[in-house]
Amino acid sequence: MSKPEQEDQEAVGAPQPVSPRTFERLMAESEERWQNRPRSVPLEGAGDFKIMEPRVCRLPFGGVSPSLKAQMERNRARLEAEKREKEQLENQQHAQNTEL
Repeated sequence: MSKPEQEDQEAVGAPQPVSPRTFERLMAESEERWQNRPRSVPLEGAGDFKIMEPRVCRLPFGGVSPSLKAQMERNRARLEAEKREKEQLENQQHAQNTEL
């Protein structure tokens, strides 16, 4: 095998050089993937992992704003009124059917 053919074969197997900018981008992507890799969650008995007690919201109305609470009350009143009207209509229809 002559010298130029040997150099060609070595060049074919050699990795292609990348620009410094591309290399930095690839390294940043690799680092990001490493930082976001899946990790195992330690078990309770390991001692490192403490279960936090559930936090209770101490804000008034459970953290709901007064305007939202008023809107919810209006919606509830409207739904109850619609339900009463529907029941009254059904009662009237039932009374008319029994009269016939």
